[in-house]
Amino acid sequence: MKEKLVGAAKIMEDIFEKGIYAEKQRAKHRMNIIKDQIMASFPKDCKRLVLNKHVSAFYRVMPKYEVDHVGLNEYLANLGYLNDDFVKMMKKDEIIKKIKPFEKPRERYIKMYPKKHAKPQLQPLDYSSYLLEQLAYFWEQANIEFHHYDDLESGAKKQMLLCEKLKKEKMTCSFGSVNYVIKPAQFNINDIANEYGIDFVIENAKVTSEGIDLLIKKGVISKKEVSNFKKEIDRDVVFVITQMKNEEKSRQMYINNNVIRMQNQQEKIKPTHHYAV
Repeated sequence: MKEKLVGAAKIMEDIFEKGIYAEKQRAKHRMNIIKDQIMASFPKDCKRLVLNKHVSAFYRVMPKYEVDHVGLNEYLANLGYLNDDFVKMMKKDEIIKKIKPFEKPRERYIKMYPKKHAKPQLQPLDYSSYLLEQLAYFWEQANIEFHHYDDLESGAKKQMLLCEKLKKEKMTCSFGSVNYVIKPAQFNINDIANEYGIDFVIENAKVTSEGIDLLIKKGVISKKEVSNFKKEIDRDVVFVITQMKNEEKSRQMYINNNVIRMQNQQEKIKPTHHYAV
């Protein structure tokens, strides 16, 4: 008699039986092919183009930097900002045993491992005869479908988090298996500094990109100051297609962050008045 599926296994079974996983993969496949066709049809020497009233496409330059981590760490240490909020330890072989006792509880996320027969057959598609505006419409529709099925899958995974059995072991269904994946270890910077000294952290930690953004937003450090500790060694150019509303959100966020940064800087330089008694 076939074992009755429960918990995370039953949820995974439903995801595949209802076609949620397959339709998400098909939508992603269409988006990738349409993106390639838009890039092939993109006007030469054009950096950004509004394809229709909802979709734009552009080339984004992604610089690659060589960073003087030790120098930047020392600079932040002098400012009092070399801590967990902005930096993480580099997992060097020679120090991993020393910092192991200071490992934070590991975060986990759920991942499904579908069998070969559970994966959809993705067929080659030809969009070469369509105009850019038509391609933009097809991309937009595929993008809407992708996010619809991705939201359904994400919601199902949240339900899987409630499964007690999955917390103990991998679970299987006819379409494959589901299990927790442990995220890379992170370490308590403050405790490491207390144990081995701040110089140990300066030599073996690095500021994260998120940490840099937050420090700039706080007005602790400027982009110009950060540039003193990094050198551009290469750059990638990537082709991006996005919804106009997302581009506007990014622009507004950039403006808001600049306003907050300027306000923080003004707070730092506000004069202190001393009154004679």
